[in-house]
Amino acid sequence: MKPNFTVLKQQLAEIADLKAAAAVLEWDQQTFLPPGAEKGRARQIAALCRHLHRAASAPELGRTIDALEKQPPAPDTVEFALLRAARRHYDRCTRVPETLAEDLSATTAEAYADWLRAREEHDFRILAPRLEKIIELKRQYAALFAPEERLYDALLDDYEPGQTTAELDVVFAELRSRLPGLIDAVIAAQQSGPDFSDRAFPAAAQMAFSRDLVTAMGFDFQHGRLDLTEHPFTTDFGLDDVRITTHIDERDFLSCILSCVHECGHALYSLGIEPELNRTPLADGASLGFHESQSRLWENQVARSAAFWRAFLPHLHRYFPGQLADVSESDFLAAINRVRRSEIRIESDEVTYNCHILLRYDIEKELIHGRVRCADLPELWNEKMREYLHITPVDDTRGVLQDVHWPTGGFGYFPTYTIGNLLAAQLWELVHRELPGLDDRIAAGELQPLREWLRERVHRHGARYLPGELRQRLFGDARLQAGPFLRYLTARYLPEA
Repeated sequence: MKPNFTVLKQQLAEIADLKAAAAVLEWDQQTFLPPGAEKGRARQIAALCRHLHRAASAPELGRTIDALEKQPPAPDTVEFALLRAARRHYDRCTRVPETLAEDLSATTAEAYADWLRAREEHDFRILAPRLEKIIELKRQYAALFAPEERLYDALLDDYEPGQTTAELDVVFAELRSRLPGLIDAVIAAQQSGPDFSDRAFPAAAQMAFSRDLVTAMGFDFQHGRLDLTEHPFTTDFGLDDVRITTHIDERDFLSCILSCVHECGHALYSLGIEPELNRTPLADGASLGFHESQSRLWENQVARSAAFWRAFLPHLHRYFPGQLADVSESDFLAAINRVRRSEIRIESDEVTYNCHILLRYDIEKELIHGRVRCADLPELWNEKMREYLHITPVDDTRGVLQDVHWPTGGFGYFPTYTIGNLLAAQLWELVHRELPGLDDRIAAGELQPLREWLRERVHRHGARYLPGELRQRLFGDARLQAGPFLRYLTARYLPEA
């Protein structure tokens, strides 16, 4: 059996290398690509994805999987997980015609350039024709895996294996019922705090401090980079090359800091996966929800805490001595934890954030099931913003055009952010039970205990366990739960409640 698994790993390694090469092109597209190279890059990505699809659906790979399944390995072994993942990826790939895969990759590459131009001109109509085609292609893709009434489940399963819309609707309903009152109570209770928007925070100093911060978290610059982009993201080209990006606004330095912490949380997950899983389908997170749990835990539970800034605020003062000369620790904490209804998801606080996700979840389900026209998106978006957050975006750029996910085909992705928030709260409760005195260690600038705990309990496994299995191992219950997250928000923002 071992020689057969050797063959399987060789076949999967080639696929992983092709994915990594495509990821390099996509990373470059969103960081350093000259504007005049957009069409050429779309062709390059499409060509590489064509070869990737052929490798991932090759008959010889299917024969290897078939042969190994005749004498399956014992459950809870790496070989069992690898064979299960290989079967899942192979079956999904072989159902997708090469022409559809290539059309999707080319159209989304072209749509990224449309999205950038549409944002510059604050006009959704520039993106609309290409986005309409993407939606139709995603409907065709989903129909290969699910009946008409469950198309969205097929897209959700790409990011959160085993998750269904019906299960999410139950958990999200609890958030819908509880969040509006919680938001009102927090805004009413909070004290006025400082406003830094009248002060300039130079980009170079923001990047320098951010590099120091992610280094303290454990980001390895020997195996990674930090660069600028329009919409921050993390990508990896294998477990030895993980890239993070951020966006800088000289009037909003907290956005860059929190973005870097968030993306570093993703990077630490990838860098913490067992090396033996590299170049296999297991060299990934259990799901995007679990990946988001890492980025959201570092961004919110850690980087918005008093303990964290007791350690790092003096360092921040050294980078911005004039801008922060009159800012005390309590003032800074009030600013970084300010709760307000805002237009932009990635700039929103942790109390209102999930309203942004619920809005997108509602809309993309309607789009995929053909109940909403693409042309109606700006109006529908603004209507949902008024429903969830009682505000109306000033233009399309701060409204329906703010995210890159739909132009790049990421339908089914948005719910994983809220899943990540729920899991982060559960992990935060668990780590405090298992590591007494953690807050004191963080206040002393010692982030290693938390990082190593996360590596042992979550990161090293990669995608060896399905998300429900990993939840069961961690919490003793495979179900998603909103309760720990709501308890966490109440304790942080309404401690007297």
